[in-house]
Amino acid sequence: MDYYCVRKVKKKYHAWKRYTYSRSYRDYQSYCKIRNSTTKAIRFSKRKYQKGVAESSKTSQKLFWSFVKGETNTRSGIGDLRDKNGNIATEIKDKANILNDFFASVFTREDNSEIPNFEDKLEKENFISDIIVSPQLLQEDIDRLCQWSKDWLLKFDIKKCKIVSFGNEKFYNDYNMIDENGNVHKLARDFSEKDLGVLFTNNLNFETHINNTVNKVNKTIGLIRRKFTFMDKSLFLTLYKSLVRSHLDYGNLIYFPYTKKCKQVLENAQRRATRLIPEFRGLSYQERLKELNLPTLDYRRKRFDMIQVFKIIHEVDDINASVFFNFADNSGTRGHCLKLAMPKAHKSIRLNSFGHRTISIWNGLPHNIVTCSTVNSFKSQLDKLWAHKRFDLSDVY
Repeated sequence: MDYYCVRKVKKKYHAWKRYTYSRSYRDYQSYCKIRNSTTKAIRFSKRKYQKGVAESSKTSQKLFWSFVKGETNTRSGIGDLRDKNGNIATEIKDKANILNDFFASVFTREDNSEIPNFEDKLEKENFISDIIVSPQLLQEDIDRLCQWSKDWLLKFDIKKCKIVSFGNEKFYNDYNMIDENGNVHKLARDFSEKDLGVLFTNNLNFETHINNTVNKVNKTIGLIRRKFTFMDKSLFLTLYKSLVRSHLDYGNLIYFPYTKKCKQVLENAQRRATRLIPEFRGLSYQERLKELNLPTLDYRRKRFDMIQVFKIIHEVDDINASVFFNFADNSGTRGHCLKLAMPKAHKSIRLNSFGHRTISIWNGLPHNIVTCSTVNSFKSQLDKLWAHKRFDLSDVY
């Protein structure tokens, strides 16, 4: 409510009071006119404020979350509690102790003294003993980890690896560490690890990370749908690019989805977001993308791959190009001067890594694009070349 709206509300109040005293038709007409203008002023002020919140989200999201919190009616939290002595607890620790005492008092306590002991029915000869891996096999695993780090744009330093040694020998297996005296030390096993916001699993399948990202995006889309009463094209683009698409684009060089299932999960998040605009109801997803001039997420991922390849080859980034690529023999007549050689690979994880999936696309680019002098000129030339692919959904659905 700005100063202009406050004045309108006061005029509306006085006009209504005048009508209640006189009950004349002329005063009622005057009140209706002021009421309509006040409603328009409030709507305009609210729309202006929401646009300001959206614009501020480009640089800082603090005002956006403050606005969302102010629009939320429900408040999550535990109120003040009273203990057994009648004292009111306001601190979080005191509330936790009161609730803990209450729940412990209603638990059923069973007698565990007469629990029978069951012997193992399997013979010990049928058990598989712990598999001890020699230091040579351990070194092979470390070398394989180094190779994976190159394929997935990760910096792996072998000096930071901690290998527990006992005496002159090093032993390692899947669960236990055995020292020279035969004592077994249990090792913690982790199937997933998050590094810089990307969730890695033991089989390098990023489906869990993709699902977590889409869930986070859907929560943000739901907040925007519930809290912003006015949604037009410009307001949507501002909120979507600053709050939603940044999550979908983050780390896509690492978790690049190569199955249609993962591609559709990510693309459906953007598809769901474009339905927030009321004026685009009845249009298909591809038509909505053209109206908003939003490319598909699959197009953006391939574009980011080419930009990163350009930065590596032209030494824009501090990355050794020989780590990922080897230049091909240009004795033939086809291709440009920066053509890359395709290494051999058999597994899908290797084939869809960054050092493999980008080579065929890079080799298919024209000579004038791969030899651009700056990154911005490369981006503009690539966008002109791939203009027909911006809204293409054939590789996704």
